[in-house]
Amino acid sequence: MKGAIGNAFILNLVISFILIFYLLLIGSMAYSRTYKVKNYIINAIDRLESEGRANNPANILTETRDYLKKVGYTRSYNGHCANDLNERKRTSYGTYTNTQLYLNSWEYDYCVYVNVLVNNDTNTVSANMLNYTVVAYMKFDIPVIGNFIRIPIRGETKTYYRLK
Repeated sequence: MKGAIGNAFILNLVISFILIFYLLLIGSMAYSRTYKVKNYIINAIDRLESEGRANNPANILTETRDYLKKVGYTRSYNGHCANDLNERKRTSYGTYTNTQLYLNSWEYDYCVYVNVLVNNDTNTVSANMLNYTVVAYMKFDIPVIGNFIRIPIRGETKTYYRLK
């Protein structure tokens, strides 16, 4: 009887380690995919901003839709973006006072915010500065609890200057 109890304990220990490694594998794959998606969206915004086409959020949607479909990124069917990111960044010029929702992707699970710093200094040539914050959500592909866990991964573009 002593051997049976010992074998059951070892079997439970092996099952526990397998579950832990399985969760780590799922988590690292989900994080890697979400991180790549976030970086792709930031690069697409940078490319569109340099071409002067980032002022229309529909351009970002069309630019990223095929890539997100190809990598199997999480589909979303509800509005999930907050209207305000509740982050105020301090710079040497002042505080980004106007952080607002720029793009609410109803098809995929990411949000794009624009942070605008209005420059009131009359001695400079730039009227305002802006940068974009991308929030992509990592979801676990676990059957029961995967729908309830959404972890945001944030990234920002460089600062763009609008001239007077």
